[in-house]
Amino acid sequence: MTLPSGSLHIFTGRSQSTGMADTPHDAAGELHASQQASHMARPFSVTLLSLIVLSLTAWNGLRLEASIASWKALEEFETRPGPLYIALSGAFWLPVGIIVFVALWWGKAWARKAAFFAVTGYTSWYWFDRLILQYPHAGWPFALAVSIILFIYTWLTLQGSRKFFAQIKTSRREHEL
Repeated sequence: MTLPSGSLHIFTGRSQSTGMADTPHDAAGELHASQQASHMARPFSVTLLSLIVLSLTAWNGLRLEASIASWKALEEFETRPGPLYIALSGAFWLPVGIIVFVALWWGKAWARKAAFFAVTGYTSWYWFDRLILQYPHAGWPFALAVSIILFIYTWLTLQGSRKFFAQIKTSRREHEL
């Protein structure tokens, strides 16, 4: 099976005839600032953190939807802390997660701070919810270990990706000038 002539570009970003990258260059052969920013490789750790944020965001979206869909059953069985709290917490964390995911994915300069505050807030809320508002659960040591591992991973990723976010910020600022 042979691929159409332009298909190599789809997979590699290179022209099939020359093997050169198909990106706009200036007279000296340098990439323009806008293309540099879009071609900087996102570190794998930032990609993974983004996907973790997206997963938790989806979870909160499901939490919101399920609380609305099962409102009467949740009231009937007197669930603790109740359908309103479940819906409001899902409705709060859903947009926060979307904003943080997009910021990390696109390498926004403020993404590191937003992710740190969101992870700190989400972890604090999770443990407040688990220890104060819900009935005790036997699996708390596992949940604590996962929380600590994810918090450390987030912190290490955000510290290790300073250069990536700084390059994106610098490239965008140069492009604006």
